[in-house]
Amino acid sequence: MAEQKTESLNFINLGIVLNKKGEVLMIRRAQKETGSADAVLEWAFPGGKQRYNESREECVKREILDETGYNIKPIRK
Repeated sequence: MAEQKTESLNFINLGIVLNKKGEVLMIRRAQKETGSADAVLEWAFPGGKQRYNESREECVKREILDETGYNIKPIRK
């Protein structure tokens, strides 16, 4: 029996989390990646692959909660 896909392979949502001071939340990657021109990618915005049965807002909320422990309310797309 074929395995049913639950996540998009190429659709990723990122969350930009701001505090009252206007500071932006970034997370340190558990494993560094290498980008173009051999740039080391160590910091990122929280986010991840969207599941087929969820909206963008649900995806961002789930990913931020999973990666940071913050339960957020999306306010913009």
